[in-house]
Amino acid sequence: MHTTTTLVALFSTISAINAHAHITTWNVGGTPAPGFEYWVFKNSKALNSSWYSENGDNGFVPSKMINSPDIICHKDGKPGAKHTAVKAGAKVTASWSQYDGSHKGPAITYIAPCKGDCSTASKTALQWTKIAEQGYQGNNVWVTDKMRAAGMKTEFTIPATLKAGKYAIRHELIALHNAQNGDAQFYPQCINIEVTGGGSAVPPEGVVGTKLYQSKEAGVNFNLYTKFTSYPIPGPKLWTV
Repeated sequence: MHTTTTLVALFSTISAINAHAHITTWNVGGTPAPGFEYWVFKNSKALNSSWYSENGDNGFVPSKMINSPDIICHKDGKPGAKHTAVKAGAKVTASWSQYDGSHKGPAITYIAPCKGDCSTASKTALQWTKIAEQGYQGNNVWVTDKMRAAGMKTEFTIPATLKAGKYAIRHELIALHNAQNGDAQFYPQCINIEVTGGGSAVPPEGVVGTKLYQSKEAGVNFNLYTKFTSYPIPGPKLWTV
């Protein structure tokens, strides 16, 4: 009986981990950049442009932590040591490890000027501006469904007129399958970039990460299991340039 109980618990844990996700690889304007792999980092101390996080369980940040520093760039997030160069106007593709089909929800991207080297940035001081958002596509299709159909890939574009400089990118998925109970799951992933070319556009004053979302806003407490024709993507207003 003890062995059976142990095996059930083990398989339940494995299933839970497999349902969750992290970014394994970024393609930043044609330049590959590794995502942060917790166990690889622990073993090799490899340094890259992706942010460190205590995400060894491949898990999420729960709604109850929505105003904590963990919501910024995942659990105990710390800036990456490097920057990946990218031209303004380039496309960025994020490849995710996996994502369960029940985890419907939006994909949202923010940018924050580091005002210097991002490796020494204070995550709680960074001001984030939303540059991309996708959510419900209609006909019972979400952007996360399209992501799964595209081989677990999401995409966004660096603004073409963005002023050159060093920035942090925050790209996330939000899973809404338990959001109606106040249990939305957040999967924020961050990477440092250095933008070249571009123009003179500077992100407007952004929002610190601990204030991006409010626990009572509609997009965080959305009920997937009722009839709906649209979805209010949470967070601050989208910056369009």
